[in-house]
Amino acid sequence: MQTYYFQLGEDIVSDSDLLSNAIKFSEEAVYLNPKLSQGFYHLAKYYSLKNDTGRLLQNLEVAIELDRDYSWKYEQDGVFKKNQRQILEFLAQLKVSKKIVVLPKLQKAKSIINNLEQKNISQSKALFEEFKCLKEMVQLAEKDFQTNTFFGYDDCERKLNII
Repeated sequence: MQTYYFQLGEDIVSDSDLLSNAIKFSEEAVYLNPKLSQGFYHLAKYYSLKNDTGRLLQNLEVAIELDRDYSWKYEQDGVFKKNQRQILEFLAQLKVSKKIVVLPKLQKAKSIINNLEQKNISQSKALFEEFKCLKEMVQLAEKDFQTNTFFGYDDCERKLNII
């Protein structure tokens, strides 16, 4: 099934039945393997060919979440040229949304670190070692956040979720 939709390429634009089958098989592939970034990327391409911007963006978002390279690969794919503006606007919105989600988590983690610093945890070597690791992770997360990029925010969130 996966081989079928990968080999179709952009030639399917002239054959609506072939395009519909490509979408059907791609949707089945990502249903069976929700981590299949290529499947979501190809769905984005197929929906671009069908002029369905909403589904294009939905599938491109998932492809990017699974494989960051799709955040720039789409620029090299001619099928997305007509949707370039919508994609750039969408990526900018994703960045803002990610920042809004991550900022309170980072503030909370920094607040916890500040509260722990005021306590005398150095008395316990085990606690102090854990605290140092926690503090370092929060500092790394803050550096990621300060990059002011979607992936910086995403990396920040991933680090904070570990804590």
